[in-house]
Amino acid sequence: MLKHLKILSIMFLAAMLILLIFSCRTDDTDYYYITDNLKRSELDIIYDQDTVTVDGVTWEILEAEDRGALLKNQYGGELETIEGRFIYLAFTIENNSDVEKALYDLRIVDDKGRVYTIANEAYGYMDSTTAGPRTVGGLALVPDEKREFNAVFDVPVDAVDLLIECTDLGFPPAEKVYIDLGV
Repeated sequence: MLKHLKILSIMFLAAMLILLIFSCRTDDTDYYYITDNLKRSELDIIYDQDTVTVDGVTWEILEAEDRGALLKNQYGGELETIEGRFIYLAFTIENNSDVEKALYDLRIVDDKGRVYTIANEAYGYMDSTTAGPRTVGGLALVPDEKREFNAVFDVPVDAVDLLIECTDLGFPPAEKVYIDLGV
């Protein structure tokens, strides 16, 4: 009986080790890509407009730019893209509601419905005019406050017709509208 218990314990530990190894695995080809695809035909998309209000939260796109495959900082450091190219966004958010809101994350969507998250390490490779306290990440906006942010995304070369997901800043968001970025 004790021998069988030892064998079962060893098998259980081996199975746990294998699960741990596979759960920690990273695949560089899909580093910023979120696997849930969105159907663009089902999205509320705003074209030819840089501002939208979503349930008391006003989003304004100030700049959307393709920064290429390599970012360089002022100290000579370089960051090469994993996916294909870096997309830089500058935008403002104004909290017109009567409760505090916070921006925790930001997503963009390409023409195929693929969703991408922020490339956080890219902040260290942006010049001093675009980096700094405007980065996304849990900053609270009190009622009637307007704040400027920036974000960098790492997307494949074939990711076109990019949209930014503008939300009511709920957790999770109850309402979403997408603005065409023109890149």
